[in-house]
Amino acid sequence: IMFFHTSAYAGLIGNGTSPDISGNYYIIYSGTSPLLYNSGGTYVWLDSAVGHADYADISGDYVVTDYSAITEPYRSNFQIYRISSGTVAYTINHGTGNHQRPIISGNRVAWIDYTGVTTIKIYNFASGYLEKTIDNPYPAGATGNSNIDIYGNIITWSYIESGGIKKVVYYDLSNQAQGIKYIAGGEKPRVKGNIIAFESPGIYPNITWYYISVGTLDGTNFTDGKNRRNVAVGYDKVVWEDYRWSDITPYIYYYDLPGHNVVSAQIIGGTPNIDNNRLVYYDNGKSYWADLPGNAAPIVTDILNQTISEGGSFATIALDNYVSDANNADSTLMWNYDIYGAPNYFNVSISAGRVATITPKNAEWGGSETITFTANDGWASGSD
Repeated sequence: IMFFHTSAYAGLIGNGTSPDISGNYYIIYSGTSPLLYNSGGTYVWLDSAVGHADYADISGDYVVTDYSAITEPYRSNFQIYRISSGTVAYTINHGTGNHQRPIISGNRVAWIDYTGVTTIKIYNFASGYLEKTIDNPYPAGATGNSNIDIYGNIITWSYIESGGIKKVVYYDLSNQAQGIKYIAGGEKPRVKGNIIAFESPGIYPNITWYYISVGTLDGTNFTDGKNRRNVAVGYDKVVWEDYRWSDITPYIYYYDLPGHNVVSAQIIGGTPNIDNNRLVYYDNGKSYWADLPGNAAPIVTDILNQTISEGGSFATIALDNYVSDANNADSTLMWNYDIYGAPNYFNVSISAGRVATITPKNAEWGGSETITFTANDGWASGSD
């Protein structure tokens, strides 16, 4: 575990709780009223801007709002507020039945509808149609225990089976034939990019994350008796609130995915959220932001030019000798190459040991070509 301070790159958002972030905009709550802040400290009362609101979720240029008072006409509508125009750009009529709070990602809004038979609904507000209704999101006898989350084509949620076991699942809109896919035991999942992260219950609570593209799990393995909750996912980080019941003082930790390290952000606070490497959190009546270190891309330098006579052989290239990466071992990097110009006159191969071999397709050919080698750590790349 390594430690560092972020105070040189941190600041106050405003007086309020439960911060959220998307790009240069934040949402915090003053009482039950959501406020939309920009990075300059100017804010909009969303309750006034959309008519009524006591909940908001943000994605890019849009904020979806909801109002829970049954006596108000807005109970049957979600309002989509467009930040750049300062107006309500879209309205989603979801009916007057019982529902959980909506989540927004891009042009989609998702929510759980408890009217009659429980379903999950995904509405594309830019196109103006109900894109998908997911039937039977819980097995028979199970109940939901957290809000859903959505990012791109992935919707994730959790439920409690009749025996009290909590489980996390997801649905891929780009692969609907797969249906609802079970991940693992846990609750309160969050998704961004290729990662679904969630709380893993047990004697020693931990944080688990799932790599969607390869279907594998990873996570923390603490046995220190602390509790971990309020997980959130950034571009290359999983963040959470870490606390003990004995002192009820929360600290923010995160897992650096490229560096494979648990890191203390040296921040006292709770309810973290993150976008790229900007963290937002709450402490003692106020919400703050703090910039966390980003992933260092591999640096590829000084691969030497080679010139040979016709019929000769190029020297092989041990690529490990030409790369450095602050977060990852050379053996974990992925390599590829590009040959510029068409047609090309070389065959290039890269072995499992990261050694490149270059051979002319025609031993009697003369001329030159440029080959670029690129190292990728799964999050960023460098070339020479």
